Amino acid sequence: MYNGVFFNGSQRTDTGIMDVKYVGNSWNDKISSVKVPRDTKLYLYKDADFKGGAMAVAGPKSMLLTDGWGNSASSFKIRYY
Repeated sequence: MYNGVFFNGSQRTDTGIMDVKYVGNSWNDKISSVKVPRDTKLYLYKDADFKGGAMAVAGPKSMLLTDGWGNSASSFKIRYY
């Protein structure tokens, strides 16, 4: 995850099956682009505790968060498939 568009700015790398109820003040509403590896699915949530709107990104994929998702995520889950 990056806080800048086009994979710039600060980077946050999380691996393994994770349930992050709150990304923390330094990342809250600041995730602008993501890279999701093969066999991995990232679920982003607009609010803490996995509430609000949700978006799923299946890897392998690198993408900018658009359509109201740029700088909007407050929690996330990582799963493998």
